[in-house]
Amino acid sequence: MSDIQMENNNKEPKKTFPTFIFNRVEFSGSLGDLGALLPIAIAMIVLNGLNATNVMVTAGLFYIMAGLYFKVPVPVQPMKVIGAYAIAVGLTPTQIISASLWMGLCVLFLGTTGLIHIIAKYTPKSTVRGVQLGVGVVLMIKGLDFMIKPDPNLVFQSVGPVNTGIILGIVGMAVTLILLENRKIPAAVLVVFGGILLGLFIGKPLKLEEL
Repeated sequence: MSDIQMENNNKEPKKTFPTFIFNRVEFSGSLGDLGALLPIAIAMIVLNGLNATNVMVTAGLFYIMAGLYFKVPVPVQPMKVIGAYAIAVGLTPTQIISASLWMGLCVLFLGTTGLIHIIAKYTPKSTVRGVQLGVGVVLMIKGLDFMIKPDPNLVFQSVGPVNTGIILGIVGMAVTLILLENRKIPAAVLVVFGGILLGLFIGKPLKLEEL
């Protein structure tokens, strides 16, 4: 037997992977950016009046389409700049839809023409970091505003002399900082679902005509 034949026989068989795999790891990966999507989506539904069904169904469809195309869980990234600005300024659903469409067209044009690579090449990181910092500051200011102002939807507005919103904000911030580096428990998801549970327990029930 020649050396080439022996070498070929000693080679390990090439591993083949199924087209689709669904297990605990894949499921966890698909929820990787849920901590960014849920808070922004819920805030824009509650504060800006977006239709909850349209938002969630559209996001779900994009999850499915991305998974079918890339064969891996690809989290759908919300447009955080538009979301943060819409929440902070109080944009209407029409304004949000218009901004999203224009942004989508711009990204499509830049991507198909290759101009996105030129822009990325000559855009300093300081500019990107500045935009990220600005978005974060805008959201922080809006969050502090919600914490300080009394919430008429809560059963009790304060615990002693301290506003309930301030207490909830401090607890949420502490949970976020504790779980900031935790890969198993996303801090934002825990805070969001914790807020939903608190709303069920200490929130005022809505009347049928208010739904």
